[in-house]
Amino acid sequence: MTTQSNTPTTTAPQLAPTGHTRIMALAQYLGIHHQTLRGWIRDDKIPQPKIINGIKLFDNAEILAWLEESAQSNKAEA
Repeated sequence: MTTQSNTPTTTAPQLAPTGHTRIMALAQYLGIHHQTLRGWIRDDKIPQPKIINGIKLFDNAEILAWLEESAQSNKAEA
């Protein structure tokens, strides 16, 4: 006998250590609106995306390093 749950199962989005990510997917991963991310790009608050075939793509390794650096910076300030 199997039981089914009406609760949807969702997993947190993952960012592979290699490859590239588009703006919408990265915004979702960071938990922010894509326009906020575009503002961060404009204000140089995040590593700049590369334009590949006319599409802005973030390097996953750069983003993960930036997140780690930001986390350590926030920890040092506390």
